[in-house]
Amino acid sequence: MSTPSTVAATPCSSSAAPVLPRQASVLSPGSLFGTPLEGKVVTAVELESGTVEHLVRAYVAQRTPDRTNLMVKNNHGGDSHCDSDCSDSEDECESDSCELLEIGTDAGGSAAGAKISRARMILGLGLFTFDLAAAERGTCRSSADSERCTMYLLNEALGAPVGSSCGAVRLERSLLIAEGADRADEIQHLVHTLVTRAESAKPNTFKMFNWNAEHGYWRYQATVPARALDTIALPDGVKENVLDDAVSFLGAETRKFYYRHGIPYRRSYLFHGPPGTGKTSVVQAMAGYLKRSLCVLQPSHPKLTDEGLMKAVQDLPSNALVVLEDVDAIFDDTRGNKAARGSGRGGTNAHHCVSFSGLLNALDGAGSSKSTLFVLTTNHRERLDPALIRPGRVDVHAHFAHAGKPQIETMFRSFYPAESAAPHADSFAMALVERFGDSGGISCAALQALFVAMRRESSAEVAQRAVERMEQLMESRGDLDSAATAKEHRSKDKTKEEPKKKKKTQSGGTSDDEEEPDSPSGDEDGDDCEDHDDASACKGGKKTRKPTEGRRDVHVHIH
Repeated sequence: MSTPSTVAATPCSSSAAPVLPRQASVLSPGSLFGTPLEGKVVTAVELESGTVEHLVRAYVAQRTPDRTNLMVKNNHGGDSHCDSDCSDSEDECESDSCELLEIGTDAGGSAAGAKISRARMILGLGLFTFDLAAAERGTCRSSADSERCTMYLLNEALGAPVGSSCGAVRLERSLLIAEGADRADEIQHLVHTLVTRAESAKPNTFKMFNWNAEHGYWRYQATVPARALDTIALPDGVKENVLDDAVSFLGAETRKFYYRHGIPYRRSYLFHGPPGTGKTSVVQAMAGYLKRSLCVLQPSHPKLTDEGLMKAVQDLPSNALVVLEDVDAIFDDTRGNKAARGSGRGGTNAHHCVSFSGLLNALDGAGSSKSTLFVLTTNHRERLDPALIRPGRVDVHAHFAHAGKPQIETMFRSFYPAESAAPHADSFAMALVERFGDSGGISCAALQALFVAMRRESSAEVAQRAVERMEQLMESRGDLDSAATAKEHRSKDKTKEEPKKKKKTQSGGTSDDEEEPDSPSGDEDGDDCEDHDDASACKGGKKTRKPTEGRRDVHVHIH
């Protein structure tokens, strides 16, 4: 909110107004001419464009008795000929804010009297009178009637419409007005209550926000039912380690520890593993379990700059869980932003996209002291720059693998909870493991797709036809060959390890300096050095493994 001003609302003068070196009041001359506030002393506060303005306008739309100065809008915002940036209008955000505040909705979830089919009513220009609900009144002193607390919302246009790629655009602003002097505290209390309510979630739900890079604010998306943790089939320890760490971090003693040692009070997690293994599902379950708002950031957005990213971190809603998905797709090997390279700009405007150092600064928590949780997801941890995932910048690494036998059984019981289906869980899991291997190429997402495809069949039929239907499903997606190849490679690896283990057992173990025996199956340790580019990698006419440079295997860092 801008600085409030207490002024006498006077009508427009017939003579030309003098030119002032600066605006002396948030109220434009003549704004209240012909209204009930004309000639009265009022306290006016201009609302910052963005979340605060949308929340207040949505609240007033539900409480004002004036249903005349309205506008009707497309319920999905924007014209079809406009691009996605144009469709992100204030009117659309105002409609979203009605749902965000969870006011004025019927059983169907639509605003009562405000949403009908594809159209919705929103506030237009003018002065709107409204009475505050009891929860927002605070120490209201608007009139002698102690049962009412009346305020006003003024929506006015500034200047003439201007042209844009989406047609004529009209600049508007909103002001909260209270009759009488020195009532800014009451207006602030109302805004504080609305923002706090918007950032809180009902039990077993969480609210989703997306950062709007074009207009620079966190835009509410939806209130989503939180997924129960016991419905996610993951290897033992993954969920518990991550959640226990997050709960410990959010404790009062941990907060004091961070502040006492001058450490930014934030915590970062890296979820890495193949696609479809449950990374996003765990993020959503964390948001519900920890009662956090899920805030989605897209650092690869071509219109997001370093300054915009820092503003996004600093303006986060309270109790935020920030997710940055597929962080390996943001930068190339030279730390250049792929969005700048792929936009056809030839890198000439690369400084307008998020830089590698800008992302590091945002993750370091500079300028933000909130109890923020960050979750970074990637399918390829080995592609990430070590500076991005070093201890202190990413605190906990959690690996998500393909489904093994316990996870397959858990998912089967989740979809078929009846006791009569229990005996089929083991046969279902064994059939898939024998075909594709334990922790092979079957993801949790693939299993879910299988259950959905076979939803009309009994548990016995699903267990009997599991391999056949899974093969059809994976073949349609081009995954069958890769899964079979993965199983074959694991089988070969197991065969190669058996002679080594047997020799070590007989000799009582080998030292690190001793050369490993030649592989009977012709593995890379036993191949000849013929046509080998690096002679230093050969020893005695055989290949030897060289330490992998620049790669490290980090699992969990606790600080």
